[in-house]
Amino acid sequence: MDSIGVNLQAAAELLMRPETRNVVILTHIAPDPDTIGSALALRGALRSLGKQVWAVCADRLSDRLRAIFNACGEDCSPRLDYDELTKYAGAAPDTSNANKLPPFGLSEEFFVVSVDAAADHLLGGWADEAQAGRIPDLMFDHHAVGTPFARFCYIDRASCSTGQIIAELCEILLPDGFPKPLASQLYCAIASDSGRFMYDSVTSQTLRIAARLYDCGIDAAELNRAVFNNKSFEQFQIERLCYNSLRLGHGGTIGVLSVTLAAKTAAGLDNVEVDGVAHIPLTIAGVEVGIILKQQLTDDGHEEYAVSLRSARYADVAAICARFGGGGHLHAAGCRISAPLAEAEHALLALAAEAIDAGKVQ
Repeated sequence: MDSIGVNLQAAAELLMRPETRNVVILTHIAPDPDTIGSALALRGALRSLGKQVWAVCADRLSDRLRAIFNACGEDCSPRLDYDELTKYAGAAPDTSNANKLPPFGLSEEFFVVSVDAAADHLLGGWADEAQAGRIPDLMFDHHAVGTPFARFCYIDRASCSTGQIIAELCEILLPDGFPKPLASQLYCAIASDSGRFMYDSVTSQTLRIAARLYDCGIDAAELNRAVFNNKSFEQFQIERLCYNSLRLGHGGTIGVLSVTLAAKTAAGLDNVEVDGVAHIPLTIAGVEVGIILKQQLTDDGHEEYAVSLRSARYADVAAICARFGGGGHLHAAGCRISAPLAEAEHALLALAAEAIDAGKVQ
């Protein structure tokens, strides 16, 4: 479908219309604090306006994500509002314990919003409906690389996070202020995607919004602990695998680490997610690009690598991931590669070296 760009006021008016009664908010797959925090905060704002709202992700939430948003003062289910939505929509309930939740048709009675998804395939099970132009009605995103796919879209590529966008939206929806749980959810979204406010995407507007969230009474110290210092012992063991695999390339300017399924099995960590490790290569002095490859199984049982790229100062890793159908930001991006590990590493190393050399010239 042809997407119509709107400003934030127009987006708010679409949501506040009397005919927008039942709202479904979709997050991206492989969820992170930005997409979940944005969805929960928008859900809270719209519910306070008398709307019926469900937040849904096609993937189950990890224990770490749940712990982050439980710290915001609201119980966070691993399935968000999926079960409640299936019941309301008359869809067949899902009784499995699978990580992927089965999609179902969203009728025209629902106004569908996507948050933090740069492309339609990131909606997971609902990607087919999006690619057919049936959903979503409205999208909010901030990624540097992406394709508008909603009927109406608000995209601010200068924003450090979708959480920042939703905070600005909520100031229109709730001019009298935010309740503490909503402000806490927004803070977690912004703090996470801004790298503790360290990335160069952080602006004075970002900090003004954070200050206003502080004024809502959030416990920022506790939220920071939940977002950044909340690892299980098993996750530390996963990090040990990462450190053991770490090696350098291109004169010490590229750091590469990989976690294979075989390595996890050998360590007795089959059921432990590889999460929160993308920063590791960049902690080494002189490394400009970090490459993280996580082997996983696709829904049809094939092996692939989920790739996360990070850069410290100037290398454009979003452009690298775009070569493989992925995307993201200048300094943080991701994609998936179906190839043997050595082949995937070789391709990524070559492109990262080109990006580093191009950045040095500039």
